[in-house]
Amino acid sequence: MKKPLVLILQLLVVSVTALAFQYTLSHAQSARTPTVESRLSKLEESVALLKLDVESLRATNTELVKQVNLVSLSLGLTETLTRETDVQGSIIGDSVPTAHGDEDVPSDIKIHSVDGKVVEANDVWWKMAWVLEIENIGTSTINLTAKIEFLDAEGFVLDDDYDYGIRVKPGETVTANGYALVDASVAPNVDSISAEVFE
Repeated sequence: MKKPLVLILQLLVVSVTALAFQYTLSHAQSARTPTVESRLSKLEESVALLKLDVESLRATNTELVKQVNLVSLSLGLTETLTRETDVQGSIIGDSVPTAHGDEDVPSDIKIHSVDGKVVEANDVWWKMAWVLEIENIGTSTINLTAKIEFLDAEGFVLDDDYDYGIRVKPGETVTANGYALVDASVAPNVDSISAEVFE
């Protein structure tokens, strides 16, 4: 699940290399007093190369997601990656629906899925959005609270978020969503997401 992070790091290395190359070109050209057109042409070439690198990384990432899903299915695992990472965000590894450990867990509730991704990031926090799908297989309406936990690779909770007042009618499947602002110092360590529901 760390492959998307590796791909993003590779993209950053390519970007830095392109900037260094552009810097070297601009110094070499400054001795010859280049024209604006020639500098603009070089910049456009660099941007075109960067776009090709980004597309190549996206294609590689899509292929990796397909391979992980095939291996998961061949091993009989039901959890698969549902989307590939984009350049700005990153997928949050495994999605782990779980039941709350207390006796107040409604037995008529089934968690179908929980998923999350980074939708915005800066030096202070990362905005990690989540989506939870819950079904009421019982005969009465239930009001729930959902607890979403962002976990590291060892299963330790790095941050969490709550959604209150989720009303699920009998036979109904609802989707709840939200986000947490995770401190930038721990956000890169988020490897998976889990969900618990209780009354």
